Amino acid sequence: MTNMNDLEEYSETPAGKIIGQIQGFMDIGMHKESVKLAKQLLKSEPIDSLMFYQSLHAIFVGDNPRKFKGIVNAAYDRLSHTDKMSAQEHMLHFTNMIGEYKRAQNFIPAKSDDPHTLLIAMKTCLENKEFAKAKSIQKQCMELLSESSEELGTSLLLYSLAEYADSLGNHEEAEKYWLKLICLDEPTFPSAVRGLIRNKAAQAWKHVQFAQAQIQKFRGNIDSTTVLALPGNHDCLLDQARKNLNTYRKALEKIVPEKDLPKCGIE
Repeated sequence: MTNMNDLEEYSETPAGKIIGQIQGFMDIGMHKESVKLAKQLLKSEPIDSLMFYQSLHAIFVGDNPRKFKGIVNAAYDRLSHTDKMSAQEHMLHFTNMIGEYKRAQNFIPAKSDDPHTLLIAMKTCLENKEFAKAKSIQKQCMELLSESSEELGTSLLLYSLAEYADSLGNHEEAEKYWLKLICLDEPTFPSAVRGLIRNKAAQAWKHVQFAQAQIQKFRGNIDSTTVLALPGNHDCLLDQARKNLNTYRKALEKIVPEKDLPKCGIE
């Protein structure tokens, strides 16, 4: 991300004054005013990566980013090649936030030491089923995790690793990351709790599917020693088991809809 010390060279320029006003408005919670100035800055000619970043930052905090898709894309197109490279991670965040995951894939850096960027990159790859690239991001997360001493960064890395493992169906491995994550008092805690519960629900779905397959397998099995004494008992027991499974399915559907199972590595 942009070093705020870089703003000194802008202090006496028109763009620098607008950036200063944006920051001032954001500091006191006047987000509508900061977004209005951000739009003005995005329309500047010329525009550079620092102006671009400051505008996006205001939009991220103060409004619905999707409304600014056109003006942000136009501003990015006007950046020089060098500034486009500098703005790459900002565009990754923006395209991800507005749900344009296919385009976001183009902005994933080859390597990053920023846990937040790696988290966004991981989410993008998993949405696009780009598992080879996700594997590369997973390796970067593992390397950073071994060096991380800051809890927020650690929590973001653990979140990425848990999401990756869950998406591949490695639910036991993912569970270990979720459990580590909920021990950290960080903003990721609510998402970690949700992730852990969804993880256990996904595992339960696997058991339900296995049990359903067993019911089909057992349908033709009849024990000749009991069929006379308890006629129809075998199929009755299987029907009761099937009814129980349907009850469990309905409960699991509320946590992880069946249509989302492929995202949990379950076909």
